[in-house]
Amino acid sequence: MKEGNKRRLYRMMAVIMICTGMISVLGNRKLAVKAAGDFRIVDGVLLKYSGPGGEVVIPEGVYQIGPEAFYECENLTSVTLPEGLESIWSYAFYMCSGLTEIIFPEGLTVIEDCAFMHCENLEHITIPKSVTQIASSAFEDTKWMDNQIKENPLLIINNIAVNGRECVGNVVIPNGVTSLSIGAFNSCAALKSVYIPKGVTSISSFAFTYCSNLMNVSIPEGVTNICEYAFNECKSLNEIAIPNSVWRIEDEAFKGCGNLTTLKGYKGSYAEFYAQLNGYEFIYVEPFKPSGIKGDADGNGKLDLADVQKILRAALTINILTEEEIKAADVTGDEKVTLQDAKEVLKAVLKIASL
Repeated sequence: MKEGNKRRLYRMMAVIMICTGMISVLGNRKLAVKAAGDFRIVDGVLLKYSGPGGEVVIPEGVYQIGPEAFYECENLTSVTLPEGLESIWSYAFYMCSGLTEIIFPEGLTVIEDCAFMHCENLEHITIPKSVTQIASSAFEDTKWMDNQIKENPLLIINNIAVNGRECVGNVVIPNGVTSLSIGAFNSCAALKSVYIPKGVTSISSFAFTYCSNLMNVSIPEGVTNICEYAFNECKSLNEIAIPNSVWRIEDEAFKGCGNLTTLKGYKGSYAEFYAQLNGYEFIYVEPFKPSGIKGDADGNGKLDLADVQKILRAALTINILTEEEIKAADVTGDEKVTLQDAKEVLKAVLKIASL
């Protein structure tokens, strides 16, 4: 959805909240509408601030800050958020260019898309451990975001991969990450391959949309849902393996993937059903069973040139291995697959052949 249309939608939502009291469905609270000075508050939701700016203290009892509540409030220089605040809606502080610092209270759980976008002087941010959902665009075009990306192009907060739009080449999302923000890698044209760790359970909406050079994706067992537009316009994808745990692929998850012709997965899986329903070729794969032999990347119980080839292709990110396959291929014990692993297995194969 275009940014202008989204803003119009949020304005309509705010009007509906005021006129009909629909916000009361968000909690078991009796509807209460009040004007507290410069604030328009409906049932604990701050819908609009109309004051002069400066140093603003949001009243206690507010548990949500609604869409566009402080929209383009350029004279706002500081804001004190109340204890009990749970969520900050989209565009809430959009283009508040006077803000330089913000401290979020413990108990806050959600910061939605574009919440602080274009707050260009916002440099100091404190985010509590209670936050479990942050949109990738929440702090776009702020000094804080720019500084974070300079340190590491993959921004991770509270085990959430929030923003990887500046990543280049082959990306390994580290173990411990449990979720991807909506649009986490949106329009990352330099992304070629991505390894998603075990523990992630959903490929979020727009996560890899317009990643036009993305060729390889490793989706771990445990992912249950691939959301709408997750891989929209990934024109370099030609095949993708879907784990057995996936039970839902939402509409248009692969929209615009013109070269995607093949899905891989287990016989009788949801992936097979989805492939048949949408006209993809489906290739059956067998679950990897490690033999216990270090370097036996294909699990056939011996070291051979096929293992060397598989490890080499993984090291060069031509193929992406599963977590179990990485453990089998990792001869050097550094928890990743490298050219050194391929070299060591090749030496072992040549030694066996000379006996």
